[in-house]
Amino acid sequence: MHSTISDTCGNEPIKIILTHDVDWPPQGPGIDHILARRNRFSEEIILKTVREGYNPYFGIPDIMDLEEKYSFKSTFFFKGGYKYKTLIKCWPTLTNSEVFSGRFT
Repeated sequence: MHSTISDTCGNEPIKIILTHDVDWPPQGPGIDHILARRNRFSEEIILKTVREGYNPYFGIPDIMDLEEKYSFKSTFFFKGGYKYKTLIKCWPTLTNSEVFSGRFT
């Protein structure tokens, strides 16, 4: 799926680089952090977070589904040193082949 836009040089394909900074380990920042920022989330998300331990910051699987659906790729940059010393192998949605093939950075 390609789109074009008119510019001073005519119709050229748009080239976009999509990146994602992953600032939290899979378990998320913790309930106190989320509740202190509750205005960022719907009441439904807040209730799910409190009742089920849902992490509203964990969107990697959703992004990967969108990539597959719309045939695009993006790059994930993982924070090098978490407070909890989380290693890349702790991410349950990532396979070693994805990490080592350059799918994730």
